[in-house]
Amino acid sequence: MSAAAATNGTHLREKVAFPTNMPVTLGLEFDPPAEPRPGRFGDQYMYWLEGNQVAWLEPEVHQAILDSGARAGDAIAITKREVRQGNKRRILWEVERADAADEQFVTTAQPTSKPAARASAACGGAGVLVSQPRPQPAPQPAPVDAPQQPTAAHAEALRVSLIAAVDAAIAAEAHAKNRSFNLRFDPREVQALASTMFIALTGGRR
Repeated sequence: MSAAAATNGTHLREKVAFPTNMPVTLGLEFDPPAEPRPGRFGDQYMYWLEGNQVAWLEPEVHQAILDSGARAGDAIAITKREVRQGNKRRILWEVERADAADEQFVTTAQPTSKPAARASAACGGAGVLVSQPRPQPAPQPAPVDAPQQPTAAHAEALRVSLIAAVDAAIAAEAHAKNRSFNLRFDPREVQALASTMFIALTGGRR
């Protein structure tokens, strides 16, 4: 397995498709990612999901998820709406927390007097619907989280990272040898490289 293929762990997961006008419920395995990744049509955000799935989402959909307050362990429903405006069609994305089905929605295409979460309109006239957060009581001190238990996805990500680190070290040593340069990786350096890849694959969580 090459280092380039191994570091892209998404090929081990099922990519989520979004059929038009049908809500798709997703369980977040980790918190929303902090940084986008380059895609064929611009930056996208990679979401690791429960059920060995992965989703690549546009920046405006990612922002709507952030505005909804969804975190690891939460379920969200995403609907890709196709709406007509005269003779034209456009795509409107709806994002809803699964535990907020009775909450109101506001669209970024029209003003509202209520303090709604902001979301940028997509290129080409697409919009995003964001769930209106209900008033929350004053926060109480949260208990200390228990250590996160390893999952099958973690084990697979670690396996992929270790293989990629070994392959990368071997390739680097061979390249250096061809250029008459002495380069050797010791096991600790390979482990450090694998740890970096594992952190990247799991979204930087502990």
